[in-house]
Amino acid sequence: MDIFFVISGYLITSIVLADLCKGSFSLRSFFIRRTRRIIPALYVVVMFCLVPCWFLLAPSSMASFSRSLVAVPAFLTNFVFWNQSGYFQSDAALKPLLHTWSLSVEAQFYLLFPLPMLLLWKFPKTLTALLCAAALVSLIASQWWSTASPAAAFYLLPSRIWEFLAGAGIVVCRLYRSPEQPPRRDLDQALSLLGILLIAYAVVTFNSDLPFPGLYAVIPVAGACLVVAFSTPGTFLQSILSANVLVWIGALSYSIYLWHHPLFVFTKLMNGGAAGSGLLMIAAIGSVALAYPTWKYIEVPFRSDAKRTGASRKMLTLALIFVVFGGIGLATRGFIALRINHEQIAILNTARSAARRATCHTSGTEYLKPALACSFMNENVRWAVFGDSHAVEIAGAIATRLNDRNEGLKQLSFSGCEPNFGRPEVDTPCARWSREAMDYLINTKSISTVVVTYRINWDLFGDHKGIYPRLPDEIPERERLLRWRSYVDAVNGLRLGGKRVILLLQSPEISRRVEDLLFSSGSSTDVVGSSRSWWDQRNQFVKTHLTEVSEGVLIVDPTDTFCDRLSCYAVRDHKALYFDDNHMSKIGADMVAERLFSDLRIAEEIRSDASQDLESLAPASRK
Repeated sequence: MDIFFVISGYLITSIVLADLCKGSFSLRSFFIRRTRRIIPALYVVVMFCLVPCWFLLAPSSMASFSRSLVAVPAFLTNFVFWNQSGYFQSDAALKPLLHTWSLSVEAQFYLLFPLPMLLLWKFPKTLTALLCAAALVSLIASQWWSTASPAAAFYLLPSRIWEFLAGAGIVVCRLYRSPEQPPRRDLDQALSLLGILLIAYAVVTFNSDLPFPGLYAVIPVAGACLVVAFSTPGTFLQSILSANVLVWIGALSYSIYLWHHPLFVFTKLMNGGAAGSGLLMIAAIGSVALAYPTWKYIEVPFRSDAKRTGASRKMLTLALIFVVFGGIGLATRGFIALRINHEQIAILNTARSAARRATCHTSGTEYLKPALACSFMNENVRWAVFGDSHAVEIAGAIATRLNDRNEGLKQLSFSGCEPNFGRPEVDTPCARWSREAMDYLINTKSISTVVVTYRINWDLFGDHKGIYPRLPDEIPERERLLRWRSYVDAVNGLRLGGKRVILLLQSPEISRRVEDLLFSSGSSTDVVGSSRSWWDQRNQFVKTHLTEVSEGVLIVDPTDTFCDRLSCYAVRDHKALYFDDNHMSKIGADMVAERLFSDLRIAEEIRSDASQDLESLAPASRK
């Protein structure tokens, strides 16, 4: 998108300044042309999405789609997706209109940009200073937001304005520079190729772990600026970009962009939420095939004066359809009563997280200090649960059982926090919280029992979402081993600190969200979440290396609670065991807590019997 915003800023500034120089610019004509350029093809694609979404999206995803549908006519989808960017929102890659966020940002830029150009274009120094100042402020905001609020940095206009203005700056510099300079073909050649190299570097090396856009985005933005500014006639890059096939693709590029993401989403949804490269290639070819008639019969005619009659009425009618359909979808929770039966609705009502997740689970830089963490049921806090988000539901389930014993529990959980005990080089909010939590647990003598639980396979290998039944392998081996060592050291360190430690292994992951599986299966009884063989492979590293855990630690494996010999279940006996694709529901956590206390009783009985045997042998040895 960074490159797209640069090009958009360049083109729109070229259009505005050209009209200003000719004396033909007006805000009204500018907005009419932008509307006729963007809306017709967009509305055709959105209208197409309604039918496959009805059949492929589960109710909550349909409600999410409905919200974005309402926002499309107002070009506010970037705000919708910003608000939907929380930890437990459905996979962004499966939102059919996700790509419209960039069109919303572009439209918002169009609202702000022309007026200062109209007022200041005859004052080049003032205009240049204003554009530079605005770009600098935007870049600073982008850098700050990229760490403080990554979703805001990604989706909102203030952190993107500088990318548009980078493109605009090329036009402004050309307009106001000194009289024509002699050709600089060698320099243009070098700088345009440098631009391609910068873009290629960003494409190859950047990943989702980088704070973005921020300063990292300067690399692809600078590359795009160099390509646009210096791909002059006679340069190698200009000769490539002017090839007929690339010119043709350029003409279709807007329609290709509109079609590609929905087709990718629907391809994945029709294949269980994941699709291989072959299927995605077919979808990509399909987007080009659909883009051509969209360009020829929608884009071009609606831009021409000959076809203007009735265009506004048609667009307003479609906008009204989107708002009404989307509004009903929101009001009815994704048309839930029309799309699943009453038994399935009852099952979905059991796919619930803990009531205190929002208040007791912490994250981010302003995290809840361990000493201030929630205590459950009783002031006599003798237990603690320590880990990531997988600690939340089990904490409540254990606390319920402890209440009968007049004991309380402290919940220490940090969202998406990988094990990092004993790694001083890691300085993230998660790492700082982990160190504080470990110190708190070891130094708080009243806490005698600690349950440690992480989504450890995600920490070691990455997410299975979107690739099941393939196994993820995203984490470099060195980092994987360091995280495993931290996991083991934390458990053993608590044991050495005098605590009774229970290591609760990760509950099995399921292939998709429980709601998606229920919707696609049509079942109202048992719903398979993943194969047992897949989970055993996913969990193999952990099971193999458990010998590194201290002998006195009780290890509880919930796999058999969720799985039989062949399958791991998302739904059993009309009850959801998860509330997404990896977190236990309250019901699932209750089952695991029952298993934990059963294993604990057995372990205590074994220790008691062993102690009695030793006592009985002692008198005989003294004889």
